Amino acid sequence: MKHDARINRLPLTREQRYFAACWFNMVHAHSLDSHRVRVMHGLNIIEEFLRLCSISHGKDDRLPVGREAVVILKQDAVLQRGRLHVPATKLLKLLEPSILNKESLESQRLLLDSYSREFVDALQEHYLPELLRYLKMALLDPDGRPEAERFAEIHSLTGSLLSRLLADGQSLEGLFQLYRQTLVKDNGPEPYLFAERFDMLVDIISSPVVKWDVCFAVDGITDVEAFPTCIGDIVFSKALPPGAEVPRKLQAHGHRRYASGVACAAAARSAGTLLHDRINRVLDLVRFEYDQANIQISDEFVIRRADEGGRWRVLPIPKVVPNPRATMTSEELSAFTEGVDRLVTGDRFSEEGRDRVLSAFRLYRVGADNRSFENKLVNWWTGLEYLAKGASSGGSIAVVVENSVIPLLLGASLHSKLDACRSILIEHSVDLLDAGTRAPIDLKPLPSTKLAALFCDPGHTARIAEGLVEQPLVAAWAEQLLGNLRDPDALHGMMTKSEQRLRWHLQRLYRARCDIVHSACRFVNVSLLCANLEAYLKAVLSAILAGFSRIATLVTPQEFFIRSEHEYREAMRALKAGDTTVMFEWIDTVKL
Repeated sequence: MKHDARINRLPLTREQRYFAACWFNMVHAHSLDSHRVRVMHGLNIIEEFLRLCSISHGKDDRLPVGREAVVILKQDAVLQRGRLHVPATKLLKLLEPSILNKESLESQRLLLDSYSREFVDALQEHYLPELLRYLKMALLDPDGRPEAERFAEIHSLTGSLLSRLLADGQSLEGLFQLYRQTLVKDNGPEPYLFAERFDMLVDIISSPVVKWDVCFAVDGITDVEAFPTCIGDIVFSKALPPGAEVPRKLQAHGHRRYASGVACAAAARSAGTLLHDRINRVLDLVRFEYDQANIQISDEFVIRRADEGGRWRVLPIPKVVPNPRATMTSEELSAFTEGVDRLVTGDRFSEEGRDRVLSAFRLYRVGADNRSFENKLVNWWTGLEYLAKGASSGGSIAVVVENSVIPLLLGASLHSKLDACRSILIEHSVDLLDAGTRAPIDLKPLPSTKLAALFCDPGHTARIAEGLVEQPLVAAWAEQLLGNLRDPDALHGMMTKSEQRLRWHLQRLYRARCDIVHSACRFVNVSLLCANLEAYLKAVLSAILAGFSRIATLVTPQEFFIRSEHEYREAMRALKAGDTTVMFEWIDTVKL
């Protein structure tokens, strides 16, 4: 979990500090996937359900999306009171009994479609205003409920807000800059007033859609003199717009042209993304017949409000795929290299198995090097699919991928949470003392089993709570995690819920892949989908290398997946029997 020291230097209440830390973690480029903003919220889950109800081939997807919609509608704090509570309750009463099976859902599909359209219409008008109103009340005029309840509501409202803004075209970079430049920026001698900053935030968020003048540099054209000056609504010129001051890498030269146009959006980065897509579509046609050179568009663009004129700004195109940075010690790097060497040169692996793993590494690299989120997603999904679906695998692609990778992803996620808790204690100088010597325990080298045992000790739990008392978000997260680690039933429940959410998300990724390949349509929160998929592919590849290093007789990835699923189910059965040790020992095997 990421910590911004600026929050502690500002005159904020505990609720306001919790909110600021939520925003910071949910949009930080290197947050864990479990700390990031969610892809779906109360509005876009019903929009997705409606879309699937309207297409004939969406029959198999309606049931899982309907079930996910029930969970989200019950949890979304915006829908628990006020003017949206009644229509949400009405839809839930109809939807809940309909998701028991496909037959009951199909029998109610037309009725659900009617009520869902009515609900979406109400959400589009009232969701954001209601959300901002409740959030302001929670931050500036908190009620008398227990702090944990109030924090849970703030977390839900903040997550729904950011998810909605991303779905409306905002970028993670833009939301992070909104946090830095508006919410926590200290203006020196002027007193910091949170209420004023929050009002500024609301004004920016609520800004209407406006027109923007946008310009990108285009390089790689074979004959710049013969290149058309206008294709569709995109204008190609030799010079930058008058008055635009740019860094050297964007300045004009003989083989460069500038592609300009107007885009309508609420935010500058969103406008840049829209025009970038339009220019790419034009250049797709150009490269087909007119100019087959490798034409490239700049990563940065110049932009200004079309209705105001004024100063041009230089901004980067949103391209962040948010995931934690990989940090390896020399020993870990050596182990990784040995694992790859064994895979490449070992004679015990089947030729097909080796090809599948090496192809997945190649597809990861191709996706990472590509600028397009859609191309990233297709390459990374193909890598995951190629690993999971062996030559003899039958059945649905999505189901095979789900069943193969979910145990590994759940194990890697729990391992990452333990690592995150360890890092938090080290960062905030919270020492856990040895019961005998009273000396601080070195947490860094401890495996998951010993780390979890420490976290479950009542004395250490109290010390952790005391050491994190000034960090409300971190303290609340750690308290919830440690509570689950101590109780086998609670840990089993946490893993079961995580498995269901993961299945829904993998299904959504597969639908997104199919949408790109078959219909070329865009889908919700593309950067978040890419971030999660990248994390999944890296976790699976890491687990496979660890497995090949640990088990000398492994021959194929398919064999490894079968064993992993068996070991995960054994660990879950042990939790049901009251034993957490099997789970903690197993998750150490899924990390290289």
